Amino acid sequence: MPSGCATINDVPVRSTVIGRGQSHAATGRFPVATPWSVYRKEVVPTSEALQTEGLIGAWGITGVGVPAQIIEALRASLAV
Repeated sequence: MPSGCATINDVPVRSTVIGRGQSHAATGRFPVATPWSVYRKEVVPTSEALQTEGLIGAWGITGVGVPAQIIEALRASLAV
């Protein structure tokens, strides 16, 4: 964290979330991607914990990439 900074206001997840069973190569144009299982089991809980602890103000995903996964991520976040 930068010197003198107690919190970060916004943390976007900047890699594409890919579906179950998809490989990075299968997505074509996305050489770096986060598998759905890693997103749900690691990215979401870690981001939520940082927000709960007050270390970040908000977090989110970039809404580009594999449309089905973006929609699933948004639906999952609404179900909580």
